[in-house]
Amino acid sequence: MTKISNYFYIFSKLTTSLLLLFLVSVMGYMLFLAYQDTDDAALNKDAKEQNLSVSLSENNQQLLLLNDELIQIKKEIDERISNIEKNNELLISEYKSESKKIIEGIDALNLKLALYEKKFQKKDSLKVTDFNKVDTLVTLILRKYLTNENIDNEIILLQKITPQSKNEIFEKLSIIRLNKFYGISRLKREFDLSTKEYVKNIFNKEKQSNIINFLFQFVNIQPRNLSEFENNNLNILSDAKKLMINEKFEDSLSLIKILDKDNLYFLTWYNQVSIYLEFKKTITKVL
Repeated sequence: MTKISNYFYIFSKLTTSLLLLFLVSVMGYMLFLAYQDTDDAALNKDAKEQNLSVSLSENNQQLLLLNDELIQIKKEIDERISNIEKNNELLISEYKSESKKIIEGIDALNLKLALYEKKFQKKDSLKVTDFNKVDTLVTLILRKYLTNENIDNEIILLQKITPQSKNEIFEKLSIIRLNKFYGISRLKREFDLSTKEYVKNIFNKEKQSNIINFLFQFVNIQPRNLSEFENNNLNILSDAKKLMINEKFEDSLSLIKILDKDNLYFLTWYNQVSIYLEFKKTITKVL
């Protein structure tokens, strides 16, 4: 009986050991599986982070290239603007030089007027038009009006040497001058601003390039050299600007009316040109 008890004891110990060994093996296998999943997840995470890092690096390179392109475009635009401003300064200088010469002629005219007034002692006997000076005075007034200079004295002098039968002309000139004309420099700036809005509208409507719309967000693009474009409307704009620079305002206005019939873009410029043309048309009636 004791022997059987010993065998049973040994058997129970062995069974318990085997059971524990089995449980340990199962738990070890489960632990192995758990850590294997963790390692795979970690590897996948590392791979994704590496891919993301590569993508960020590539995007950064593309942004740097785009930034360089934008800087180059802005530099070219600034150079064009600088050239235009220099040309404008040259034109203004020429206008002032011409005005100075005409003023000198007017001073000589005033001296002659004084001499004749002194001689005849009556204004009505003075016929300055016989000496072809009215035309010179009108030219001076138009030049000073175009450059936004004061013309009050010249208007008074012109009225003084013009027959009273033409007083209606000076009344109409006074009415026209109630609408402020800001001069040729402002006129050119308004044309450039209106052109910019018109060109942006053309690109947006025709959807010619997505990059153009992107660049408009960063760079103040003004198509100064419109003759480079193939678009017919932009060529008309180029011709209109050349005519304006050459002071052929009526022809320039006619071209703008073709492009902007409803005055959506060139309204301010249109009104300013109309004021000048009305003034010019009225004052030349004294000739």
